[in-house]
Amino acid sequence: MTQQQIRFLVLSDTHDHAFPVAASLPAVDVVIHCGDLTMIGGLSNYRRALDSLAACPAEIKLVIPGNHDVSLDPEWWDENLDSDDDKDEPVRARALFTLDEYTRCGVRFLDEGTHEIALHDGRSFKVYASQYTPAFSGYAFGYSPEEDRFNGTGRRIPDDEVERGQLTDSTLVGDMKTANSNILDVHDCGKQSRGLSPRCTALDIYMKDTAYRWQRFI
Repeated sequence: MTQQQIRFLVLSDTHDHAFPVAASLPAVDVVIHCGDLTMIGGLSNYRRALDSLAACPAEIKLVIPGNHDVSLDPEWWDENLDSDDDKDEPVRARALFTLDEYTRCGVRFLDEGTHEIALHDGRSFKVYASQYTPAFSGYAFGYSPEEDRFNGTGRRIPDDEVERGQLTDSTLVGDMKTANSNILDVHDCGKQSRGLSPRCTALDIYMKDTAYRWQRFI
């Protein structure tokens, strides 16, 4: 028997002021923000994004930082610190995501790796998250073009479990493969032609099969 579907809303690149009004969004089970909550970090900007995320009509809100969320990358911050910057901003920024006012609304920060997420009714899924993208204009979470971060000997993605898709302008253009367990693999917008446009996309994912349906909302 096919397990009940889990409905996702995928967002990215809201860059401080482009977060859609929560009341305009469809009710879903899970919101995944794929990065670039801010334009260039800033505690007040993370706060604004978290307030918007917490208001989304979903039980769970997952956050993967993007390359514009610079102060969520401590290594980048240390290397680019200006004299008037707060050296402790990475710690303070990360702490915002653990505040009770956000976690009780279902907000959860995802570090790189595979995470198993459970809904209150027992439905569950796995998601592989990574904040890292090929180095781009000196922004955060960049890795060298020579590094094959996700394949080969140093593989970080559990290949026998991954269902991989690619989105451009809210259209599914990648391929899907059957797997023992479904993992939703999502990335920030436009990095080496991989990821999501700055639009909202809803995904119905049917656990234990490969039926996907995408719908563009804006």
